[in-house]
Amino acid sequence: MAGTQTAIIGFIFVCLIFPSIIKNKAQFYWALIAILLGLCLQTLAIIFSHPALFTDQVIEMGAFWRTCNALNSFLNIFAIIALVLAAGGLTPRQLAADLSRAYEVMRRGETETTTVIPLPGQTKHRDDDDQPPPRYTIDEPTSTPMNKDPGSIPLE
Repeated sequence: MAGTQTAIIGFIFVCLIFPSIIKNKAQFYWALIAILLGLCLQTLAIIFSHPALFTDQVIEMGAFWRTCNALNSFLNIFAIIALVLAAGGLTPRQLAADLSRAYEVMRRGETETTTVIPLPGQTKHRDDDDQPPPRYTIDEPTSTPMNKDPGSIPLE
């Protein structure tokens, strides 16, 4: 989980350097709060579960440590989702709709045909027509023959 938090914190710093990345500041701040809460939970788990801190009794990493790590994982997931929403300028409902459409495309394959936009002044080419598309030729520039001696190239 340390690698995930490092990547999230790195993205937060990138967003601070380039604030134009963030399109919804409220969601960005929610992600920042989630990461800070996760770091606080990790600190509490270390304080209350670390055996070196207690000389008289050794406390194993028990239920409190596991609970703090589980909550930290959920906060990381929340922070990633909030950062995606903040950078994309989406609402949670829009993200859910996009993910459901993506799931359907992965499950069934692409069902919509690609629309080709014709250039201005042209008509849309149909598949049932036997006419080939128009052919454009580009005139090649005329070239002057080069002399073998590079010093004798005439300057114009």
